[in-house]
Amino acid sequence: MEKICQWQHEILSKYRQHYPQTTLKQISQQTGISQTRVHRLFNGYAMKLKEYEIFFNILKMKNNDNHYQQIYCNHLRHLRYGKGGLPWNR
Repeated sequence: MEKICQWQHEILSKYRQHYPQTTLKQISQQTGISQTRVHRLFNGYAMKLKEYEIFFNILKMKNNDNHYQQIYCNHLRHLRYGKGGLPWNR
């Protein structure tokens, strides 16, 4: 579970690096995730797999670096099919 929290922190940090001035309302509009939920995610609440995929896809479109994409593809593969089953609800 610790690794999953690390990945969540990593993807949200990367998002903030690419979109440093974005408000919660703008993030909500961009992701389709409610503004309250976005606030909770950035304050440590556990992210659902679908939410991770939304942020991942936004970053994938922003950054075409194959190494970067491979890292997140590995994260998603582990989250979907890793040991112990699916950690988050869809």
